[in-house]
Amino acid sequence: MRKRILMTSTIGILALVLTGCSGASDDQPVDDTEQSTEAEETTEQPAEEDEGGEAGDLTAPGTELSLGDSATVIFPDTDDGEQQLEITVTDVAEAPISDFKEAGDDFLEKLEGYTPYYVSVTATKLEPFEFELDGKDPTDGMYAFDADDNRLAPINMIGNFEPCDNQYMEEENDEGEPLDTCLIFAVPDGSEFGYTAWAPNDTDYNYFDGEPIAWKK
Repeated sequence: MRKRILMTSTIGILALVLTGCSGASDDQPVDDTEQSTEAEETTEQPAEEDEGGEAGDLTAPGTELSLGDSATVIFPDTDDGEQQLEITVTDVAEAPISDFKEAGDDFLEKLEGYTPYYVSVTATKLEPFEFELDGKDPTDGMYAFDADDNRLAPINMIGNFEPCDNQYMEEENDEGEPLDTCLIFAVPDGSEFGYTAWAPNDTDYNYFDGEPIAWKK
């Protein structure tokens, strides 16, 4: 399945959520119109330990999947070698606007004309464990598109956003314990959420001239 991307969104949305005391990381996007704050980033630990799966054949570019299906991919952001991940989009749900009230009126004004969606993702490091992913985002390279193949703008929440918290790999995830994380995307009024895609740049899956793996809503 080769996806023809009609256009990509140039609208980035950033929210600051007042949740704690520690500063947000330096690699977060910056929006000069938002008031800076400090936020505590916490990660909920899964109750049970999982030894992880074993590496297998990579999922072919252009594969179409349903929610709950898994894809085997190579983590894209490293120069140290190849590490396979199992990526599963488990759910896509429209987000209540009331979830974002703590972000402030300025942010809510930016959301006017958009409907936010939560995309829940599970990432599992597969054996053999070639190198550490501790501190890395396993969803780096994931995007969402509307029903007409237009790329949707991400909403980046700084701090602990309980309804849909973006998580990074930790030591236990390096040992194969699944990581549950969440992404937020803004769908313009008049459009419909279409699919989530694994489409890292500089790979056969990229959304410009490659063939992304697509999870249909």
